Amino acid sequence: MKRFIIIGVLVFVGFTVAFAPAGIISRVIPNEAFTLLKPRGSLWTGQAELYVQGQSLGMLGWHIEPLSLLLLSPEIDWHLEHRGLRVSAKTTGLQTPAFVVNGNIDMRLFAPLLARYDLIVPGTIALTDVSGRLDIRSRAVTELTGQARWSGGEIEYVLSGQRSESLLPILEATLSPPASAVVHAAGEPVALMEIALTPERFIKIGLTKMFTKLLNRSWPGRDPDHTVVLVVEEQFF
Repeated sequence: MKRFIIIGVLVFVGFTVAFAPAGIISRVIPNEAFTLLKPRGSLWTGQAELYVQGQSLGMLGWHIEPLSLLLLSPEIDWHLEHRGLRVSAKTTGLQTPAFVVNGNIDMRLFAPLLARYDLIVPGTIALTDVSGRLDIRSRAVTELTGQARWSGGEIEYVLSGQRSESLLPILEATLSPPASAVVHAAGEPVALMEIALTPERFIKIGLTKMFTKLLNRSWPGRDPDHTVVLVVEEQFF
């Protein structure tokens, strides 16, 4: 009799998990910065609208490997699509999941942030095997590696009260642990920018003297071209 009860309980649990609604997936994003709305599908395969700090980032789809969930180390394939945004990712684990991201991001997605600095930046960013770990509780990104490439183009900015334009080449970034990147012009060795994501979730962007030359602006002093001459800091999420 006991054996039949145990089998019945296992079957019940199995059916419950198998047909669990998609809304349960929101528990893997347990903080106020991320919100999933209008989920549909199931726990295993579904989609929902993703909002980050109140801004829609499009439709997020996912697929969970059932066995990995039973082993308490879920492997999830994610797909995010929006206007000018197409990204795929894979995460493994719970509290500090490992991730790998590939895809393309239209710079228009960052227009509200760039507008604070009177910047208009065209083009797209291509992400290639960008991997690392995300601490869910602290929202800190670590062990970051991979490549990013901006397509280049004519940027607009305000300097000394006057609007200016500069044509920039293709830029490439090499990401390094724990969470930083050095940006170069494609095929050139001198750094143009140094970017870091701090544990306090601030993104720091340092511009070098060589970058000011690309803007056709002179910078006082005789420092080497790779010297950082300006730092911009902004909270990321």
